[in-house]
Amino acid sequence: MKTIEQFKKTASLNGVEVINFEEIEPKLSELGYDGKTHFSKDGVGVVLAISAAASEGNALVSSNTEQELSCLIDNKELYIIINKDDIYPSMYEAYKKSSVIQWNYLMFIGAESKTADIEKQLVSGVQAAERVVFVLR
Repeated sequence: MKTIEQFKKTASLNGVEVINFEEIEPKLSELGYDGKTHFSKDGVGVVLAISAAASEGNALVSSNTEQELSCLIDNKELYIIINKDDIYPSMYEAYKKSSVIQWNYLMFIGAESKTADIEKQLVSGVQAAERVVFVLR
């Protein structure tokens, strides 16, 4: 199975929608997104991924400042833009791409934030985004 197809399948199993950049470009333009690595406005965050792992259906993102971290965890919707050439078969291979640059924080994000309490009430979006969408470019 091709790496991109495996990534889409695994992400879908994780409950994450995978779309092409052209599908979301009008919405991002309307928000004022201009290609920055981290962008946040009106409860929508946009982050450029360093790489992604097809085996786990997740994306590797960085955060070097509080503002960048806020973009990842303080928005209701998070769009992670992934270059198709940066999707690797395994997490290890995806992580190796990050070793070229010094990062303060690296995170693999594979789905929206979920938590449950003792009464077995499952809640999304408590620690981070309620909705995560992978955007392939």
